Amino acid sequence: MADVLKDCISNLKTLIRNSHSLGEQLESINVLVLAINRYAADPMSSMITNDCGTDISSLYDVTITDGALKMKCVFSPNLNEKIQRYEICVGSLVTLEECELKVSETDLDLDSVVVINSVTVIPCDLLWHRVIPERLEWHSSATEKEKADIPLLANRGSYLSTWNVSDPSGRLWQGNACPSFIPSGHSDAVTVKELAQQWKSLKRPLSAIIVRVLCKSRLQSYPRPGKTDKWPYQAYFEVADRSGACTVILWNSLCPELYKSIQEGSVLRLGNYRVRERFQMHTRPSLRNNDLEQFDIEINVNKHHPVGEVQMVPLACVDQNWHLPDLKYSFANRRQLGSLPEDSNVDICGIITYISRYCRLRRKGTGCEGGFWTMRWLHVHDESSRQPVIVQLFSTSQPESHARLAPGQMLVCTQMRVMQGQLHTSYQQRFMYVTTTNESQVYTTGDHHRGQYMTCPQVKAVIQWCQRSEVRDMVSMATVGGYYDYPPLPYTLLEYKNLFNEEKPLRVTTSDNLETELRDLYYREQKRTTFQGLIVQVKYVPLDHTGTGEGEEEGDGTMEESEFTPVASRLRSKRKLSPAVAAMSPSKATKTSPGQASKNSPPKTTGRSTKKAQSPSKGKKTSPKKSGSREVQDQSAAVDRENELSSEAVVEQLVVVDPVWQRLQAVVTVLGSTRCQHSTPVLHSDMSAVELKKIIGLPPDHFSPADFEDFSYSDLKRPSYGGHLVVTILGLNERVAVNTIVLLPPHLSQHQNFTDLLAGKLDKSKTGRNESETDENESESDRSPTLQQLMDSARAVQGRRVVCVMDLYSLGEGEEVEVILNRGFIAS
Repeated sequence: MADVLKDCISNLKTLIRNSHSLGEQLESINVLVLAINRYAADPMSSMITNDCGTDISSLYDVTITDGALKMKCVFSPNLNEKIQRYEICVGSLVTLEECELKVSETDLDLDSVVVINSVTVIPCDLLWHRVIPERLEWHSSATEKEKADIPLLANRGSYLSTWNVSDPSGRLWQGNACPSFIPSGHSDAVTVKELAQQWKSLKRPLSAIIVRVLCKSRLQSYPRPGKTDKWPYQAYFEVADRSGACTVILWNSLCPELYKSIQEGSVLRLGNYRVRERFQMHTRPSLRNNDLEQFDIEINVNKHHPVGEVQMVPLACVDQNWHLPDLKYSFANRRQLGSLPEDSNVDICGIITYISRYCRLRRKGTGCEGGFWTMRWLHVHDESSRQPVIVQLFSTSQPESHARLAPGQMLVCTQMRVMQGQLHTSYQQRFMYVTTTNESQVYTTGDHHRGQYMTCPQVKAVIQWCQRSEVRDMVSMATVGGYYDYPPLPYTLLEYKNLFNEEKPLRVTTSDNLETELRDLYYREQKRTTFQGLIVQVKYVPLDHTGTGEGEEEGDGTMEESEFTPVASRLRSKRKLSPAVAAMSPSKATKTSPGQASKNSPPKTTGRSTKKAQSPSKGKKTSPKKSGSREVQDQSAAVDRENELSSEAVVEQLVVVDPVWQRLQAVVTVLGSTRCQHSTPVLHSDMSAVELKKIIGLPPDHFSPADFEDFSYSDLKRPSYGGHLVVTILGLNERVAVNTIVLLPPHLSQHQNFTDLLAGKLDKSKTGRNESETDENESESDRSPTLQQLMDSARAVQGRRVVCVMDLYSLGEGEEVEVILNRGFIAS
């Protein structure tokens, strides 16, 4: 590999200069992407951002290799979307097509930077993934800035997370040990109360203060494209001594130095600081020490003007005469949470039994350039109830801890807010969950050794409960990944409308804008939209029907290459497939109900080829004996073929097509999922760390061969589920239709109605069965009567107007956007 591309990296700048001077196109060069790092643009970045003609807030440095040497370059801003759509990622093999050299006119050394303007992603041979980054050397003309872990075209001190706004990124954030302070003799420290009352009149510099950290906020980043702030960071800490509590703010370069090492419970000695009145926009956490007075001052510690001092007092050296308040917790188990009022601040502890995939939620007023929150849903069990604590987990600026989360681990979350959403007013139901706050901290395996919460009775109770066999059985059935939505939406259209008001109006997406909504999604972004149209087709896709025949025209086994271009594969906006072909897609989405969201699972994916549905009685069929007799084999083949044809007949019967759709399908643009996506959880048992990371983790910033081990999602074990429905909704103006997915529960009620299914009304007596029970005694033939009844009820509403609440989710990598039918309200 290296021999074929020998010297392409070392001579890249020369090749670019020659092609530019001769007016020729750069010779195609294939390189592997080793790292992609995002950073905020600043005035120094104008040399390339001005060429774009638009406001650019983020730039990306990319490290590439030819297999022998490596080089750090800069992606042109016109490639930002390809990164955020996950079309270009770490591990991609790309062909460099258009490159240019840029030199900062303020740089006396005239160090040039390679700017990559255009690339093409090509199939990557497995040999490339054997590259060991640690063994690669920089090219001979690499500058010190290029070798360092800092941005090339901005005066920023470190990189930002590619996928969210909260997590620090880079080696600089690993944290240095905070300088220690060993007390000796009498301390002349001032108290918080004295400081709050006299800070305006006290002599400068102010006396040192010794405090205990009670709360730690997530990292705040405030880079501005028009400002040259090298370290635009701040972090809040709520601290206290015997006299009261106040806020400490760590500014700028002190954040990468000390943020990681300062934990809840740490004792700090602060000196050479500044004091000001507390900024009223800053939230204040709920302190467990109710007897402490909270003062409205902020202690600001910076690296300059003046040079702040932050020292950590080892816990063994804390003087008892200081009377520092102890770090207290307010743990609540599952049973207690149900009786707490909304917005209560609690700590939780339990065993993880489910982790959803990541969702990225766009911040208001931001584009694609990193302006996202990242969020996951967790189920956490404790000894008090069979029901889990449902946790909405946003980033807490602890990327290492979040990366270690896995089922079976003991999880401790501090400073969580209780949410008691009462949505279904007619049923007076509440759907309790806890969500993170600005001060939440997450601790899991590898963190507990430093947690002072280990002495709390509630934590000890969970540790003892973990020794029981029932917990081991629960963990063995734990699941990961998949779509999850909570709390569930109301059952009626009127109740759904009542969720909105003048300040937050209900916006209905038009047919013309729906395609834009799907196209504008970025990697793992989830968005909810409301759309209304006519139900023109309902098709049942059974559990074993894993093929799609994607791209195949009816009656023709050919497929057009253009079907799989990034835009076409994402939207399929130009496809004019028959409803039968579109409905046989293995795309899927989950329709969850309380307590059931983590228990559904998808069919196995086998690519794009069409496979026949297996026998309805497959669960009861036994294989013939090994007799070597051709007669026995022929009989077996005949039985298999008969069962196969029988299954096909069943599938063909379970289709409802409106005559209007038969007439319009050839001229209507069809959007939505047409491939089998990973929208339902898989069993965590026997799953490798690499598989777990790919299912519920975020893509890495740096290349590692271990991340590209052979991995097949279809090989993973899944709990049983009942297949899914593909419901095609035709826009009212008959120009656009969308395929939506409704995942069926594992066990259908004999009286399951299609309208109730769309509205989320499931029969608890059937859906509440233990998912560990196998379906060996309940085959597809046993489900056929109830499925037929379900489809018969669907015929009654074909052509009827339906108001759809759809959850859109982009899987990136050229995959289609999942269109999950969360609720479907049949209009009267």
